[in-house]
Amino acid sequence: MSLLYKGRYDYQTKPCILEQFLEFNALPENKDMRFEFIDGYIYAMASPTPNHSRVVQFIMSKLYPYLLDKKCEPFTELDIYFKQKSKTDILRPDIFVNCDPSRIKETHCAGTPELIIEVVSPSSNKDDYNFKKDYYLKNGAKEYWIVDHLKGRITVVTPKDTIIFTFLDTIPIGIFGDLSIDFSELSQILERTN
Repeated sequence: MSLLYKGRYDYQTKPCILEQFLEFNALPENKDMRFEFIDGYIYAMASPTPNHSRVVQFIMSKLYPYLLDKKCEPFTELDIYFKQKSKTDILRPDIFVNCDPSRIKETHCAGTPELIIEVVSPSSNKDDYNFKKDYYLKNGAKEYWIVDHLKGRITVVTPKDTIIFTFLDTIPIGIFGDLSIDFSELSQILERTN
């Protein structure tokens, strides 16, 4: 089987079904690649940059201690399966927090987690701000963060509101009420590495 893809915004020549995508994803030559599967098309995801990884690690370092004794759990590098009537889409956000343990399966999260965080890369900029924002909220996410270290801002989107913060702000995580992340710490980390 040979499904074609060229990059984040390019499609293979024709749509495929979920089983074909799973076979394609499991091929030995694809083991170090990252893909998403949306509306029957395979999207190749760019590898993260060092600063992208630093942002993800920083946010996870704030989430883990807070969630250690709670039923909610943070994840990175785990696919989310969104079942839509007769189709399944598979997306892989940078970070998500799931508060329903029954959603976590052996290989993926089945259904929409409460909090989803995407860290912007040059190749994912349009998707993170537009398509993914709309997709996650339409499918029931309570909170969606777009962390744009390239512009030094964080956009927090809920079904009712959109608020833009900077890397100088301390940002509350709305689904918890008593957890905030001081992004000025991250700003200092990124400044030291540039």
